[in-house]
Amino acid sequence: MLSAPASRDSPIRIAWRPRGALLLPGQMSLLWEPGADSGWDVQAHLGLAKDSVLLASWPAVTAH
Repeated sequence: MLSAPASRDSPIRIAWRPRGALLLPGQMSLLWEPGADSGWDVQAHLGLAKDSVLLASWPAVTAH
């Protein structure tokens, strides 16, 4: 996600980025990788002024 919209009726701007790409402050990224046993391992990261932080991790998410 590149930026949060000003209102809930506005679209969310997204872009495909290479793995490990620098996140600017306020940007979020979602990373999907095949899980070790099944499903997908998903991580959410948030860009801060000098680094990024892991917000959440969902291991082995099943596809529906």
